[in-house]
Order: sequence, then C-alpha cells, then structure tokens
Amino acid sequence: MLEVTFDCFWQTNQSGEIVFISNNIYDKLGYRKNEIKLIKLDDLFAKNAPNELKIQFRAIMNKKNSYKNIEVVSATKSGEFKWFKVSGIVRFNENNEFSGYIGALIDETYDRHKQYELYVNNNTKSLARIAGAIAHEINNPLTYILLCIDSFLNHQNSFEKENFEKSMNKILEMKKKTLKISKIVSKLQGLSLQGVELIKVDCKLSEIIDMAIKFCQYELKSLNIPYSIELEKNEKFVNVKKEEIYKALVNLIHNSIEATDNVENPWIRISLRNEDDNYITLSIMDNGEGIPLDKRASIFEPFYTTKDFKKTGLGLTQSYQFVERNHGVLSLDLQSEFTKFSMKFKTIEK
Repeated sequence: MLEVTFDCFWQTNQSGEIVFISNNIYDKLGYRKNEIKLIKLDDLFAKNAPNELKIQFRAIMNKKNSYKNIEVVSATKSGEFKWFKVSGIVRFNENNEFSGYIGALIDETYDRHKQYELYVNNNTKSLARIAGAIAHEINNPLTYILLCIDSFLNHQNSFEKENFEKSMNKILEMKKKTLKISKIVSKLQGLSLQGVELIKVDCKLSEIIDMAIKFCQYELKSLNIPYSIELEKNEKFVNVKKEEIYKALVNLIHNSIEATDNVENPWIRISLRNEDDNYITLSIMDNGEGIPLDKRASIFEPFYTTKDFKKTGLGLTQSYQFVERNHGVLSLDLQSEFTKFSMKFKTIEK
C-alpha cells in the first residue's frame, strides 16, 4: 500500500544506512539497480545539488526526530534533475532506543515545473503588484530626468564655471537613472522569452559570458565597477537555450551591480570551471551588501523582493526558471565569504 501511495518507500538502521528501498526509485532515476549505490539517503542528492539543501537534510537526520516534506534534489542517469519531498518517521526497538527511520519519497518534479508556469501565467494579483512596481520604478527616474532637462534648457545661457561641477553631477545622476530604466526594460524582455519557443544548441558558456558582458559593459564602466572574468582553459560544451542562459546571467550581473551600489570599492568576478563529474559551473561573485540570512530561503520565489515595492523581484526568479528549464541548477553559495551565485550544467562530448 505504501509503495502505491508514495513514489518510493525506504528504511534505515540506527547508523542512517539504507536497509530497504523500493526498486521504483531506480526507475525514477533511470538507473539499473547495480548501476548506482544508495548506502545512505544522502546518496540520493545530485553531486551538484545546492549545498544548503544537503546541509539541511543531514542536520535533520542527525536530530533523530520524525520529519516531513524535506527537499531532495536528485539527478537522472541522463543528467536531468528530479525533485523529491522526503518524510521520515523514527523507529524504536523493544528497549525504546532509536533504531532508524522508516519513510517515503514523493516525486514533485512535474508539480514544481507547473508551479512556476502558473505563477507567471495565472497569478493575477502578483502581476498587478508587478505592474505597480514597474510603473513606480520607471516614472520616478523619468520625472527626475525631465526636470533636469527642463532646468538645463531654461538656464543654458547662464552657466558659469562655478556651476559647471553641479551641472556635471546632475548629468551623471541622469545617466544613473537612465541606466536604471534600461535594467527594468531588460527584465521585462526576459519575461517575453517565456512565450517563445527557443532551440537548444551545443555551445560554450564562455560565449554566453561574452554576450552578457557586452550588454552590461556600458553600465559597469559608467558606474566605475571593475570586473574580472576567469575562463576554463579546456572548457566543455553544454546543450542549452543560449538566449535563456544569457538572460539569466544578465539578471545576476544586474543584481551584483545593485548590491554594490553603496560599496566604496566595488568589484564583480565571473568564473567558469569544469567539474570532475561531467558538469561545468558558471559563478558570479560580488562584494556587495549581501543577502540577509533570514531572506535566503525565499530569494528564488516568484516576485519575491527584499525591497518591498521598490524592486520588481523578477531577476532571480527568471534566472532560476531559465537555468532549471535547461536542466541546470542555480544556487547561492552559503560557504562563500562574498555573495556568490552558481549555475551548474551537465556537459556533452564534442
């Protein structure tokens, strides 16, 4: 009955080792039973799954208490990711001593994909909030720019040397406001990609990095934010929709630019690294203000923002969706001293 109700039933001993697991878990992951070793439930995690999920799961298992609906990210033999919800009940022996867990997994991969589609297409309340936030964000800088332009036009014949510095400061502020509008428009363009049927191609992520940097280069130079790019010498190919990964990276660069707005000596670093397990990681790190601990669990939720209505909350959601649709994983590195986001993809042979 349990194997019908759940996608997989399992049991562990007091050391956390699996003593039984349903055979259908191998079907779910596309492996034969002798092709994959599942000694502990930890082994269900994909090697490049977000570290924060692994840490959370291990901590819960070590508490030796019953738990419910803990997220596990696995990978199929073909490299596609599977999302499971795991629940476990504590078992005791005749001496009332802890003797392990008995539990089940539910495959939520399909529901997870549908959830994000429904958020974007059917959540009218959230769309209304976005419309209000966008209108607010665009109207404020535009009003400032128009007032400045009017001021220049009305006093263009009365400029003196002593007013030159003030005038230049206003021009620079106008430039920042205009760049702000450009970022909002870029995010809106990202939304439009969701209704377009794009084609996957074999490519190198360094090509996408080059595209994203060219798009953001003017803004980076205008705001005096130095950046560095570290590429892999023997970079492997990936099969992705270039337009979506490009937009995901542009959103992450924009987030880094915003995060370093009040930093005295800002910098942004982009790196590319081949992994030993046929994966490649594209990371972007900055020395900005960082993400508060209590906000990290919600940063990928659709329309979530830490700035109330001052920001649209689209960037990370879009990036997460784009990466996920290309069978990759976007995660926040909790071990990094600075804010660091990483995109991981399975590589292909060329």
